Amino acid sequence: MNELILIQKIDPSVVRLSPNKGVGDKALADALFAELVQFERLNIRHLIIDLHHVKQFSPDFIVLLLEMTCRCRRNDVRIEFENIQPDALEDLLTFNPKRYLLSERPHPLKDAQTSAPMSYASKERTRTQPLEWERQVKRLELPYDESQLYQATDFVSKEAQDIGFSMNEISRMKIAVYEACLNAIQYTRMARPQSKVLLEVERLLDGIQINVYDFGKGFDAEQTKEFDITEAATQRRTGGMGLHIIRRAMDQVDYFQDAMNGNRLIMTKRLK
Repeated sequence: MNELILIQKIDPSVVRLSPNKGVGDKALADALFAELVQFERLNIRHLIIDLHHVKQFSPDFIVLLLEMTCRCRRNDVRIEFENIQPDALEDLLTFNPKRYLLSERPHPLKDAQTSAPMSYASKERTRTQPLEWERQVKRLELPYDESQLYQATDFVSKEAQDIGFSMNEISRMKIAVYEACLNAIQYTRMARPQSKVLLEVERLLDGIQINVYDFGKGFDAEQTKEFDITEAATQRRTGGMGLHIIRRAMDQVDYFQDAMNGNRLIMTKRLK
């Protein structure tokens, strides 16, 4: 164990790294990368990064995670990231590569002479101020209580009204959100009771995107694309009905299954 990272060797070719620092900053990034280089020399073929204790990701830390992932894949090393916390996930989702690449790094001496030191938290607040090319997102964590589903539909309804959708379109969106969140809550509660469902609403230039993240068992979206409601009713089969309802209500629906970092259902509605 070094000062920042707990190292656990699961077997000769598998290692788990558990950072014990609350903020993913450059110091933690450098420590993780140093361990990666060391394990490459030891021919480790499977690397697990447990991020349970890391509550926030700085831009430098996110870039380091991307660099580690690319390096491992090039060298045919399996890398996994576990237990990403909600605030850290928000940092990851709102990370802006364009701004990171185009931003100028302050000269350390000049910066020290012209301004007081800035904390990580204040840097993050500056970084996440909306710019015209940045995502504008609102999030809601959902408890495992079906009676609270209307909190989710009201949350989406308010944003959709502000964007300019008609009441008819909003009603259809609310049905889709209700179905998506109901399924997510039910399946996540069974698979990972300690996790929560995350609802995310993103304003687009021409509409709205609604994302639902969960840690349930997931499903094969391809198998449910051609849903025959008559056949399902005849056979008294309910599987796939919820996704069928969602697809009829929204303009575009995509689903990404990821048991490690959370499944993601993306529902998009365009302004007419």
